[in-house]
Amino acid sequence: MAVKKTARRRAEGRQAGGEQVRAQTLPTGQAGWGSRSVEVRWIRRGPLPPVLIDRFGPFRDPIEQRADRYLVDRWTPGFGVKIRDAVQLDLKAYRGSAGYLRVPGGGGPLEVWEKWTFPLGEMSPERETEGWLALDKTRRKRAFELTPQGLVERSVLEEGGSRCTFELTEVVGEGALWWTLGFEASGAAETLEPSLRACVGLLLERPLPDGIKLPSKASMSYTRWLGQR
Repeated sequence: MAVKKTARRRAEGRQAGGEQVRAQTLPTGQAGWGSRSVEVRWIRRGPLPPVLIDRFGPFRDPIEQRADRYLVDRWTPGFGVKIRDAVQLDLKAYRGSAGYLRVPGGGGPLEVWEKWTFPLGEMSPERETEGWLALDKTRRKRAFELTPQGLVERSVLEEGGSRCTFELTEVVGEGALWWTLGFEASGAAETLEPSLRACVGLLLERPLPDGIKLPSKASMSYTRWLGQR
């Protein structure tokens, strides 16, 4: 997938000065600031295999369709900027690794991210603005809460609490078709990794059908993936 890149000179300017400004002005995770999550994601080319919908269903909540726009900059793979469905600005900063996750047919790093969200109003850039890439997503999700008795499935529409969300999504960008499978644990810090590992253990305890693999080379965030296009 080809995307419009910002000029090298602009990128170098950000490296020389912008990164220092960003570090000074963005919150760094103090109480009351960003929310942290532990995530793992695989991104594969092609249409979403129907066998995966059958394998991971039933999906009790409505299928979500939305258009997100990402700021594409290969010089900052650890910092993501996204406009969610034209109504919300999401900023994400990579905070390190929580280890490695092995699954049947592959594996991937557990990534720790911190996120800030802001309502957007009328400030959203145009869909085709240079440096931004629009991705149209069709998302199927399930959410699980880790309790003393084990995992309990919750509606993804419920707010609050500690949980792990499983996502199976088809993505269209610049005419190309991709699919992604991911897990994101949110909530209290001490629950993040246990919750994600329990959810992965439930849904990926056996190999995927039709020889589908989740290789480590395909495991990455949207931010890193877009920077490699």
